[in-house]
Amino acid sequence: MVWDGSNSDYIMVYHRESLMSKLDELVEFAEQEGCRIKWYIGGESFDIDHALVEVCPAGKQFVADMKHCRYFITASGASTIGEACHIGAPLILIPEKGQIEGELNSKLTDFYYDNACTLPMKDVTADKLTKLTTQLSGYSQCSVEDGSQEVAKIINEFLKDYYSA
Repeated sequence: MVWDGSNSDYIMVYHRESLMSKLDELVEFAEQEGCRIKWYIGGESFDIDHALVEVCPAGKQFVADMKHCRYFITASGASTIGEACHIGAPLILIPEKGQIEGELNSKLTDFYYDNACTLPMKDVTADKLTKLTTQLSGYSQCSVEDGSQEVAKIINEFLKDYYSA
């Protein structure tokens, strides 16, 4: 399965409660891209009252929609990153502050996957999202080489910064 969403009319968001605080910014970004949003949820059920947002239950359609979305926005969970990288989907990572796994996942993904960009939650605006997406490259490609030594350096630097702050 290979990503083919360059002309898609939707952006896919994988729900985290924290992303709800950025709903207006994400909708504005989608509007600027000429897109709507498919907002995927896990177990909980809720509604978003916006004409451009379709709430979708996670399930069989998730990966198919990821294959066809213009961008995939997530809070940096390892599984969703892995699925997106595997098919070559463009990723916008918005890690939650204080979620060490997500913050580290976003740094590693940014380093190894040309088709990903990271934006801290506090900095999310439609204009910043648009600017970041112009830096993406490598659509529909995923090539990861052994980088274990570089990963170790990135992890050590991250932990040093994380615990000194």
